[in-house]
Amino acid sequence: MSSDSFNANETSFSFNWPSTLSGIERVALSAKGDLQRTLSAYFSQPISVARGYTSPDPSAPVSSASHATPLEQVRTVDLICRDRVVCMCTSTVTMTSPTAAQLVLIDKYPIGQVFRALGTAPAFQLLDVGLTEGGKGLWRVYTLKTDQFQCRIREEFPDRAMFHCDNWLDLPVEPVVNRLPIVIKSGKPVESGKSVIAH
Repeated sequence: MSSDSFNANETSFSFNWPSTLSGIERVALSAKGDLQRTLSAYFSQPISVARGYTSPDPSAPVSSASHATPLEQVRTVDLICRDRVVCMCTSTVTMTSPTAAQLVLIDKYPIGQVFRALGTAPAFQLLDVGLTEGGKGLWRVYTLKTDQFQCRIREEFPDRAMFHCDNWLDLPVEPVVNRLPIVIKSGKPVESGKSVIAH
């Protein structure tokens, strides 16, 4: 689990990183809910969101969202740069206010834009990081939380070469293994497989 600390002279972000990660990989894996913006800056290209699976809208009305009666939804999206998948995300979002529920369920905002619209920076907690089978890709699990809106997100970067090869976007595209299905645990949908953001 990550730890953020700061004082008047020093700021520190601590996590038990795998020893084989590069500096730029650690930067991407510690992005605080603004991965789309971070990747756009890294590639110097627009990053678009391709929506995949979305669980059915909760049967309860948007106006009922509260801490006592939260509304939940599972989403999968891919982040795309020049027609290439750069990240796959699976998110379980929890809405505890009518405003947040309106943004997610009615206006269909991506996760990052929900936090912007709410005007509150989320608390970020990096929970786990690892390499995919064979070490070709990276994944992370983290949470973003505000009083009105909380997310648990699993993201996968399918090819680590994107962080080490300047012309990666111009290389031949290799097939990406399909994400694993959403599963139900304790009566609630959770992400179980590959993903990519938010978002």
